[in-house]
Amino acid sequence: MSVLNKIKSYGIEFDREVHNHSLKIRKKNVRLYCGNIFDFKLSQFKSNCFILIDPFKKSKDSNKFFSRYEKIFKKKIKYLITVNILKNKLHKKYQLIYCLYAGKNRCLKIYKINSS
Repeated sequence: MSVLNKIKSYGIEFDREVHNHSLKIRKKNVRLYCGNIFDFKLSQFKSNCFILIDPFKKSKDSNKFFSRYEKIFKKKIKYLITVNILKNKLHKKYQLIYCLYAGKNRCLKIYKINSS
């Protein structure tokens, strides 16, 4: 996405092996971090769009992330792109604007969130 839109992108990957592979294939405008997303101050990325790909094995971690995510940039419209989050129901303030199913266990969804 950063190549197509000529924007800075940031990634946080928990798994060291996946992170190391990502470093080998990343593009110029991408900055990658390895660690636990809860150890990062999300507002430092100054982003109004977050992408979650197969995140959070526990629903309590998912809820913790969404709680933190909703508090950053309160006055801005934010977007959330999720890949393979099938079980979690999001709060009604998350307006689904696009959905694509690619099988029983594969799904891409794009949400718009009005924070104010």
